[in-house]
Amino acid sequence: RTAEDQKTYSAEQLREIENLYQVANKLWNTPEAKTSLKVLIEKYPKANRTGCAVQYMGQMCSGEEKEQYLKLAIKDFGDCFYGSGVQVGAYARLHLGYYYKEKGMAKEAQALFDEIRKNYPEAVNHKGKRLVDILPK
Repeated sequence: RTAEDQKTYSAEQLREIENLYQVANKLWNTPEAKTSLKVLIEKYPKANRTGCAVQYMGQMCSGEEKEQYLKLAIKDFGDCFYGSGVQVGAYARLHLGYYYKEKGMAKEAQALFDEIRKNYPEAVNHKGKRLVDILPK
């Protein structure tokens, strides 16, 4: 997906994409981070980093907004990757599964956890730990 970005966006645009994204890394869960990620999502809807931004928004938001961002990450950005090797689609399923579990939606949570086990057995978190190893039993 990053290689596609090289064909789609100019060097200047790629710098802007990265700068917008890095605000969230430096100012995690602040209004500035959310604003920067929203600009990235709106301005560059096809970029690899946009998938990461959507996932980040899913982690930062709560309630229905959290669910919407995580579902969007799964639907439209499942093939995006963070620089750490984390696959957005698998990671969004993990977060959405835990969100559903917290809400008492056990069936929906289990379906997402099963999907990770089946389709993403080698997917990792940002520390390199396999997602299947941190799923609820």
